[in-house]
Amino acid sequence: MGTSGKDGVARDYPTREETRAALRGLVDQSRSRDEVSDWAWEYLAQDSHRYDECIQEALDRLAGAEPLPPGMTGDYTVDDFRDWLHDFERCVTGRTVRDTVPLPAPAADPATRD
Repeated sequence: MGTSGKDGVARDYPTREETRAALRGLVDQSRSRDEVSDWAWEYLAQDSHRYDECIQEALDRLAGAEPLPPGMTGDYTVDDFRDWLHDFERCVTGRTVRDTVPLPAPAADPATRD
């Protein structure tokens, strides 16, 4: 059957933008871990003929984002979710979000000045 996107159209595979939004929702904590995990599992349970390596890797991770039961250790953190978002962006664009921030120019070496 598939899940519905923001436009209400049933889909058997999310778009990159929907996947990015789910990752960002975990990073900025605007979406619950359970909500995002359930969202990812709905797509993973479908028998889709579409495949996108970047989306698939993100779905696999997002499906495991739910909090662990009390007493268990190894829960994912916001830092983990941020890393997942960076990995997704790297997969999609070939570079990371960090790569888009220009580095400061190195200071001139006083010994090499004229």
